[in-house]
Amino acid sequence: MLVTSGDIRVKPNVTNVDGLFVAETITTEVANPAKTMGDGEDIQLVVNGSFIGWTEVDLNRDLGCSNPAGNNTFMPAEKFIYNPKMVLNLRTMPELAVLQESKYSWEEVNP
Repeated sequence: MLVTSGDIRVKPNVTNVDGLFVAETITTEVANPAKTMGDGEDIQLVVNGSFIGWTEVDLNRDLGCSNPAGNNTFMPAEKFIYNPKMVLNLRTMPELAVLQESKYSWEEVNP
C-alpha cells in the first residue's frame, strides 16, 4: 500500500504494479505526448490492486491501432485486476478509517 498527500505518476515504461495506491491524483503517463489519440505507442499497464485518487485518476495510455505490443481494439491500455483482500485488510488499520467505506463509480467510455 502506498498512501501519499501528493501525486503519483506512473511512467510509460512501467508495465505492472501491485498494491493499493492512494494519492491526491494518479496519472498514467504516455510514451509520446505528441501523438494523437489512436496513434499511441504505449504498452499495457496491468494493475493488480486499485488506484484511489482523491481528486482524479487520469488514465492516458494509448496502445494505438497498429502497435505490435497490442492495440486499443483488442486490449485495454490500463487493465485493473481487483483484489478485494487489499480493501478488506484496511479494516484492521484504524488510521485509515476513511478508506474503509466502499464507494465505486464505474463508467464505460468510448475510446
